[in-house]
Amino acid sequence: MPKKIRIPPNLFSDIVGYDDVKSLLLKTIRSYGDGLPVHFLLVGEPATAKSLFLLSLERIKGAEYRLGSRLSRSGLVELLIGKKPHLVLIDEIDKVSDRECLAVLLSLMETGRIVETLHGKMRTEKLEVIVVAAANDISELPRELLSRFIILRFKPYKWGEFLKIARNILVKREGVKPRIAKYIASVVWNKLGSKDFRDCIKLARLIRDGQNKREIDLVVRTLAKYS
Repeated sequence: MPKKIRIPPNLFSDIVGYDDVKSLLLKTIRSYGDGLPVHFLLVGEPATAKSLFLLSLERIKGAEYRLGSRLSRSGLVELLIGKKPHLVLIDEIDKVSDRECLAVLLSLMETGRIVETLHGKMRTEKLEVIVVAAANDISELPRELLSRFIILRFKPYKWGEFLKIARNILVKREGVKPRIAKYIASVVWNKLGSKDFRDCIKLARLIRDGQNKREIDLVVRTLAKYS
């Protein structure tokens, strides 16, 4: 029988709001091991909490995070059979180009079974896996796959929420000084016209050796010029 999943404290501390979604996900994770997994698809524009939820869930032991644009059938089968994860987290699932990969995912979610062919021999593996995926646009995803998910649609953050989250991430994860973290969030939002937290992280890493506003402005001018 699968073991229960150990949930780290303050799992969703970087995420502002969405307390009802947090509760729903935690309830599902705590139910792991009953043989009846529930799967979630988080949908919305960039600058919503979709990816933040996946990155937070990645902290759980037994969770595996993958980008949809880099996922193939063979890679997914190898991941599932080789690592036997409790949670599979797929960001940008709408970018999966290998339709056979989606077929494997559908089989996993529908039956809990994975079929592997090795040296001409076929074997079936029975797994219990919770799938949590995120997408900007689900119009091209197969209807039968969508039917296996609980679909949650997210709205973009407003400036105050974006600032709070970006500052938390930059200070806690990237070691940025609080006042510099606030400035990075401001220039990403106002000068780069982005609402994506990942752009804040990229900018923070570009000025890692010189955490000052002058260095940030120099980098931002270059990014804006060639964007």
